[in-house]
Amino acid sequence: MSNFNLENRLEQKQLLIPSLLLEMKLLQMNVLELDTYLKEISEENPFVDYEENMDALSNYLQNQSISTISANEVLDKVFSSNETPYEFFKNQLNYIDASSQEISTALNLIPYLNDYGGLSKNLKEISVELSIPYFMLENAKVILESIEEDGWGYESFKELALIQIWLSDKVDSDKLFDFLFENFDNFTQKKFNILFKHGYKISDIEYYIKLFTDIVFLPSIDSGIKEKYIIPDAVVFVKDGRVHYNCIEPYKVYLYTKNNPENKETENNPENNSSNIVELPLEDEISKNLKSDSQLKKYYNDAKNLKFALQSRKDAFNIFMKHFVILQQEFFFKGPAFIHPISQKDFASKIGISESTVSRIINEKYIDTPFGIFSLKHFFSATYNKKEGLKAKSKTQSRTVIIDEINNIIKNESRDKPYTDEAIVELLEKKGYNISRRTVAKYRELSGILPANLRKELKK
Repeated sequence: MSNFNLENRLEQKQLLIPSLLLEMKLLQMNVLELDTYLKEISEENPFVDYEENMDALSNYLQNQSISTISANEVLDKVFSSNETPYEFFKNQLNYIDASSQEISTALNLIPYLNDYGGLSKNLKEISVELSIPYFMLENAKVILESIEEDGWGYESFKELALIQIWLSDKVDSDKLFDFLFENFDNFTQKKFNILFKHGYKISDIEYYIKLFTDIVFLPSIDSGIKEKYIIPDAVVFVKDGRVHYNCIEPYKVYLYTKNNPENKETENNPENNSSNIVELPLEDEISKNLKSDSQLKKYYNDAKNLKFALQSRKDAFNIFMKHFVILQQEFFFKGPAFIHPISQKDFASKIGISESTVSRIINEKYIDTPFGIFSLKHFFSATYNKKEGLKAKSKTQSRTVIIDEINNIIKNESRDKPYTDEAIVELLEKKGYNISRRTVAKYRELSGILPANLRKELKK
């Protein structure tokens, strides 16, 4: 009996590990990626059947009381989006909390973007050509960089890499940022001996290389903007004075993984299953062959893992959306100006799941709302805490706000005595912003602002 229990536990563990890995993989996929993945799996695995469910998607949209756009308009917008770069950025900038002047200035930079999203000229040259103050272009560039966290408008590869790492939610991205902030040239030029002298081990370098390649990429206007296909993972709508949501699942999966069903006739009829994840019984002959055919057994276990992973993804996304629509209900009634800003970490803590799970859930996923289609990442940004007096009331703000404050401080500084980073920290504290000197230096460098001693030289 003990041997049987041990074998059972080992078999369950062998199933559990790949199931968890698959669960994390599926959770990170958006509905379009998942749909493609399921089609491919169904072609390989005899225990998995795939069926398109686009009629259900169309009927679902038509049955919703979405007052702003018709179902056909939604489908047109969802399934093919051919925008020019200017149209893409103009649309994205509508969702950013910035003044009309800042948005207008950001749009002026679009013609200067090359095919890979970087600026074809430096800001000083653009400032002269457009007769726009340099500091205004700096602010505009920061706004562009944050769009979809791609780092648009970068002036160097170093700037692009640091921006993407700064905006990344991957584990240890903050450590990678600090490491590259001090060692970028030595790292990218493979001067590893110098890094070893600074105390870094081979394992450290190998880890940072892997993390770097996972996060940093070269954005492409051709592939990233001009042709982008989107199916939202959920539609949120207001009906009878309440906010509702429904998940979009344009697929139905049949998994032949059930042994000894109580009612085989009922369970074997797919029409009796309203869920889009349907478990059906094995044929007796196939069930017998599982013990002797190792490849067949592998396919069977893969199908069982897929069932658990799909259901887990569905449950996790529903938990996320249930809390998300409550948190953002003012936005769904009134529009983008009423988005409730929150960090992934705080939201994860609020709903009782891990930050990494939230990161996977919002990855490349979109929701359709009464005010248009939004990336879920749009509602979560890199944040810091602003303490108000003795109450220490925490208020989440985007990094754009603090960079604006730094720019304003430097803009109004004395020509003869520019503010050091330490002085800027003190001035920010008086305004209620609690950040370190190191953070000020990071923001300043990311914005292309020189240190105090060099600013003094330039102003002479």
